[in-house]
Amino acid sequence: PYLADEIFVSLNGINLDRNRLYCGFAFSISKNIKGDIYYLLQSSKKSGAWTDANVLGTKLKLIF
Repeated sequence: PYLADEIFVSLNGINLDRNRLYCGFAFSISKNIKGDIYYLLQSSKKSGAWTDANVLGTKLKLIF
């Protein structure tokens, strides 16, 4: 399992304008195939209001 947080700061000043929170887990399907299933909550600030995006994602890795 893993948990990560990314904070984005505007270069125009010290303003937090986006935050991404990830959590998920990785697993092996076979020796050469790995997978991830994760949840991402992205919060973005535009015009002073925060909006959220909820994402359920998958990742497939092929190792040669």
